[in-house]
Amino acid sequence: MVHLKRLILVGVIVAAVAAAFSLGCQRRAEADPGTPSAPATPTAASIQLQPAATLPGSAVEVSGTGFQALEAVLIGYRAQTTYGQTVLVQAAATAGPDGAFAGAMLAVPPYIASGSYQVTATGQLSGIVADSPFTVASTTLPPTTTSTPLPASTPTTTTVVLPSVTATHTPKPTPTRTRTTAPKPYVLAYRYAYPAYHTVRLGTWNRVIVQANHRQRLDVQMSVVFPSGKRLDYAGRTDRRGHWEKKFPVPKSAWDRYSNTADAVVRLLHGLTTKLADVQFTVVR
Repeated sequence: MVHLKRLILVGVIVAAVAAAFSLGCQRRAEADPGTPSAPATPTAASIQLQPAATLPGSAVEVSGTGFQALEAVLIGYRAQTTYGQTVLVQAAATAGPDGAFAGAMLAVPPYIASGSYQVTATGQLSGIVADSPFTVASTTLPPTTTSTPLPASTPTTTTVVLPSVTATHTPKPTPTRTRTTAPKPYVLAYRYAYPAYHTVRLGTWNRVIVQANHRQRLDVQMSVVFPSGKRLDYAGRTDRRGHWEKKFPVPKSAWDRYSNTADAVVRLLHGLTTKLADVQFTVVR
């Protein structure tokens, strides 16, 4: 009899434990909010180049989206020169509140060899990177020969019958060649463009010296971009001989540990004609 009571008591305890376990599982299932949804994937950054193919001695306009708001963006590419060296060409821009920028001018120096290059834009705060290719075309074009046909000469023979029956022969006229000299087109170019110092210490100064190929007054614009992204802009006019010099400071904030090359992009303007020159120098501490 005692044994039977013990079995009944054990069964009641087991049933109570099972009911409590089932109730706890149900409450945990109701309280569990479920697996949180994955965060939205941010939009990938991208840059656009205009134009995507150009000639040496020009520039490419760069715009981009998808960067961190209000961060500095360093733009650049590595290219081969016509004398077998590798150079780094850079420009800087600042993203707006929407993470986009536009109007950044990236120089294509006249000594860049033809080929395909990769432009990379890097956000200086976020580390976001976007790239896009562009092509530098060859400036060598096949010569064009234009021949002007001369008027064909027509021999004329006149026979005059005289009473003595004498034939008279009129000589063939000699064609006259007329040489027409076409006016030479106006070509804007540089005789030279170079920095006064190729290596400059922070906190000092440098000067860019420019000479155009025409002895006349021309408008000049210059943008100096330092490795840190700091930019200085200048404008002026050459003298009557087409000569121009500009002295500018090299601030201590121009330093960057990833690059020590500064670019001075010079633009000569004559009406609708523009000619670019890229002058580079090295910044040291």
